[in-house]
Amino acid sequence: MAEIALIRVDFRLVHGQVVVKWSKVAKVSKIIVINDVIAKDKTLKSVYKMAAPAGVKVLCYSFEKAMEKYKESRFGDGRVMVMFKDINDCYRAFKAGFDMPKLQLGNAPRGADKKPLSNEVYATGKEIELLKEMAKAGVDIVIHTIPEAAGVSFRKLI
Repeated sequence: MAEIALIRVDFRLVHGQVVVKWSKVAKVSKIIVINDVIAKDKTLKSVYKMAAPAGVKVLCYSFEKAMEKYKESRFGDGRVMVMFKDINDCYRAFKAGFDMPKLQLGNAPRGADKKPLSNEVYATGKEIELLKEMAKAGVDIVIHTIPEAAGVSFRKLI
């Protein structure tokens, strides 16, 4: 069973900060991307796999396949970073029984119906309610975009 070292929501998924910084900070050997659209797109999957640093494997699963793999073996072996594109998919995993003691919120884009949680993280009213539910259930949610900056507790923001 793999050790899940980091669970992160970041709409960019596998990008420079994740590849260069967070994968090293978390000392992961595998990045699991959970997203139905990405899982079906061979081109995007290959881009994410090529972006990974040497020694780090990237696997892209649909939500259903990811939950199946998680329940089977917690994604195999090694240290793993789990990436969600948005709060809704992360919440779905939480409700499906995905163990989530800590959740890191990275970049989430602005939108007409979104409120700022930080300079880089925006969420709709519904997403904020989902996060509140998760926090109330014991998930330690931290807004933490780059390792060099201090994270901010979601509980303190609300």
